[in-house]
Amino acid sequence: MFIRRLRKVNHSYLHSCCMLILIGLTGVSAEVGAQESSASSSKALEEIVVTAQRREQGMGDLPVAISAFDTETLAELQLQDITDLENFVPSLKVSTFNMTLRGVGSQSINYGGDPGIGFHADGIYLARSRPRFAAFYDLERIEVLRGPQGTLYGRNTTGGAVNLVYNKPSPEFYGRLTSAALSHDGYEVAGVLNGAITDRVSGRLSFDQEYNEGWSENAFPGGDDLDDKDNWAVRGQLQVDISDTMGLLLQGDYYESDPGGNPNRKFLGGPDGRLTSAQSPPFNGDALVSYSSRKGVSSTDSSRPQEFWGLSAKLSIEFENFQFRSISAYRSHVFDEFNVDFDGTDAAFSDSDFLNDMEQYSQEFQLVSTREGKFQWLLGAYYFNEDGEFSRRIFFGFPEFLAGGTVETTSYAAYVRGTYQISDKLNAFAGVRYSYDEKDMTEFLEIFPFLPRADRADDDDWDDVTWEIGVDYQYSDASSVFAKVAQGFKSGGFNTSSLQTTSFDPEEVLSFEVGYRGLLNAGRTRLSAIVHWNDYKDIQLSTVRDFAVEFNNASSSDIGGVELEITTLASDNLQLSAMASYLHTELGTYNSISQARPELGVQDLAGNQMVQAPEWKFALSAAYDFSPADVGGFSFNANYHWQDEVFFTAHNHPQTSEDSVGRADANLLYRSNDGRWSAELFVKNLTDENVLASIFIATAAVGSPHTGGWDAPRTYGLRVTMEFE
Repeated sequence: MFIRRLRKVNHSYLHSCCMLILIGLTGVSAEVGAQESSASSSKALEEIVVTAQRREQGMGDLPVAISAFDTETLAELQLQDITDLENFVPSLKVSTFNMTLRGVGSQSINYGGDPGIGFHADGIYLARSRPRFAAFYDLERIEVLRGPQGTLYGRNTTGGAVNLVYNKPSPEFYGRLTSAALSHDGYEVAGVLNGAITDRVSGRLSFDQEYNEGWSENAFPGGDDLDDKDNWAVRGQLQVDISDTMGLLLQGDYYESDPGGNPNRKFLGGPDGRLTSAQSPPFNGDALVSYSSRKGVSSTDSSRPQEFWGLSAKLSIEFENFQFRSISAYRSHVFDEFNVDFDGTDAAFSDSDFLNDMEQYSQEFQLVSTREGKFQWLLGAYYFNEDGEFSRRIFFGFPEFLAGGTVETTSYAAYVRGTYQISDKLNAFAGVRYSYDEKDMTEFLEIFPFLPRADRADDDDWDDVTWEIGVDYQYSDASSVFAKVAQGFKSGGFNTSSLQTTSFDPEEVLSFEVGYRGLLNAGRTRLSAIVHWNDYKDIQLSTVRDFAVEFNNASSSDIGGVELEITTLASDNLQLSAMASYLHTELGTYNSISQARPELGVQDLAGNQMVQAPEWKFALSAAYDFSPADVGGFSFNANYHWQDEVFFTAHNHPQTSEDSVGRADANLLYRSNDGRWSAELFVKNLTDENVLASIFIATAAVGSPHTGGWDAPRTYGLRVTMEFE
């Protein structure tokens, strides 16, 4: 059925362009590669080693839809946070509070629910990561797994999983210091110090700081600019070689963000971009803040301090035929006194204060086979506990709403996965995981001075068995095809942040994937092609109800698509890459009231496009290296990325959408002959496109005002790096 729908899509021109690009890259590489082969050139693409399946494997050997970026690629593409990453990963979309893969995800600011994409740091699950605000620094690589990953990564990966892999301590002394001057009165400072402490202990210390004055104009008279940034982070690691067969990795990290300027809540007004008295009675706000301008209105002196910190201990013991691993982790997240001005006037009206305080603990044990043979296996057990406390104060001048409560989530899981070599070319793999989740909720609501405080409590539990099964056929030394079927599960929960507490059911998905992954042209071209189809049952959707995010279940959703990635060495100095994806999403029965059009009443949104699910995406990039005699080396990188229209609500209203948009980035890097220092000129969003990162529609009681946020405008600067050995 999906293939029939795909044939009917009237995007032949764009589709043809994407195909020609991919074919052209392969053709260029083949032609130039053949020429260089005759000249005895042996340069080939380096294999990226990943740990997506909890053991080190070459990316080409994995029967999974995965995009991976090593340290060099992260620098070339200027991937500094998750919003940059979306430009180069098929079917990935990131907004202010949400991240989706293949159209699946949910806003994670409600402690009664869970995100649809598992976010991990070195294999440790981060329940409330707010990954949009976290910088990428001192990373070995980033892995993005698309599609349900329930067997190895757990219950909250129905859309996929993201894993950040840090650089680890080593005995060799190494130091790096990076400083950058940026537009918008900004700067960046980052550094690394690594080396041996004793014969058996190595340490690594890294830090990162980002600052800018804000780049969105505040249309409110005398108001501060919006979208400023003031973040810093530090990470410390100790690698202890207890014996020849036993090692312990200790990690601690801290991240703090304390900007003002209301970065993700700008008043947008109605569809015409102007707040009128009819749209927001009884006020007469006439500031023009259209979608096409990078303006906002905020009378509130907003601050939104937040901090993350965590500790972890990873113990590994080598035995004759297997390895034992223990992963213990604790994390804390405080999101303190976040104030939102919903009406955009000089009156203290429809303001809201938020306070979230979360801590989590997790413990995982693994047994991983290490002996070579036809059968490779992994066993695991997992425990997770999260305690969240939240409060909301919503002020209308009169009355004042005060709501809050707690949610405790406890999860247990056990899993096993194995791969069996049927023949020299054919492997079969299978995995199964049992998950049990329990949630306990307390909540209070007070409407001053009309209603006294009311309290309620609720609890529920869910369990499920998720699994995967498939085959992998390696028809050459460097190429393979695979087919697999997998089931994913996400537990139910409670709508704790809404004024009327309701519950929602678990989400399940049955996924089918067929893919090709391999090296062509004597290792000079890497190609990945994936076709997927997903049948979701009771899919969880996050919508806005009054001033809060609320989860509900749609009856079903059909999602399917095609994902292509290619990287090729057109010459020893020129590397070309391209990405293209097509995504078809269709909601089943889903009844909802639109806050943008409340006069329409309850609507069945069956057949609508999923939230933040661009139908088409593509990206092109080129990296050219050249080294004039005795003056060092130069590297020029340029890329262009484009995505189709996206909707921020399931109602698919034009006023809650972002038009198709394309952006370009470029950078020129110089490295000294001795490799000790480098200087880089860079520009991002070269043509200064206005791109909405989110749209939030508040309650119809004050005229359904639109708030939202923009991605960064044109940003440029100079970055200098010094290295010490």
